Amino acid sequence: MEEYDDSLRLALEAGDKFDILKVEQKYVLTLVHKCLDTYIEKRVALYEKKEENVFIDPRMEAIVNRKFEQCFVEGKFKQATGIALETKRIDMVQASILRSDNPEGMLGYTFTLATETIKSQEFRTDVLKTILEVYKTRQAAGGDDRDYYKIAKCMFHLDLPENTAELLEKLITSEKEDEYLVAY
Repeated sequence: MEEYDDSLRLALEAGDKFDILKVEQKYVLTLVHKCLDTYIEKRVALYEKKEENVFIDPRMEAIVNRKFEQCFVEGKFKQATGIALETKRIDMVQASILRSDNPEGMLGYTFTLATETIKSQEFRTDVLKTILEVYKTRQAAGGDDRDYYKIAKCMFHLDLPENTAELLEKLITSEKEDEYLVAY
């Protein structure tokens, strides 16, 4: 009967009994979307400090977290990243990248979204810092598949010229035969 707010309230009161995995049911799908929309609205208001005393119901956050977990289990990491960016959840942006079966591809995807679609400069900076941190973590772990171009672009967007110079110097003086070409 289009009483979405009341329906969402009842679904939240149901707790774990409200099964978001029954997406084939239009009712469940509609309530999950209503929950996400409401959550996004509140998270954006909190992040951008538009309103005072914004309260996010922990039960609503639990449903959103179950949606993230569902995306991870089903291998829908791009969808999880999109939801994380909309909800301003840096922790889930990082989880989407790290839990992916293709972290390098997810880093590139997230970088593209950050630089092309995020309007808020403050949030874009937070996302780029997260991307750079994941690159550094992977580098420290000995990962060989680094995208130096995107690392340098992150540093450029974050206004870190010293770090960029260090990266270029490392590439030029590397023992690996073709890394100096990457620097050029």
